[in-house]
Amino acid sequence: MSQTSEEKPIVVARPWWVRVALYGLPSRTLALACVWLLVWIAALLVLAGFRDLRYSAGAGLVLPAAWWYLKAVKWVDKHRGWPAKSQGSS
Repeated sequence: MSQTSEEKPIVVARPWWVRVALYGLPSRTLALACVWLLVWIAALLVLAGFRDLRYSAGAGLVLPAAWWYLKAVKWVDKHRGWPAKSQGSS
């Protein structure tokens, strides 16, 4: 038997670390925006670290969070877990 394209794919439950990372983020676009925001914050903290070294330590805390978001996005991409875009109402 072959599956038709109209059948719904099997929904895979997200692991806890993906649910925590993407809590409240309904789309891939917003999740990637958070990744880029954290990368920019880390870059600013590194630049501020030239003035006071303690700021560079902040970058060491922000970059793992960006990595966590990115891994969660990749997991959801692999398991086709993003909600489908709405077709627009008539």
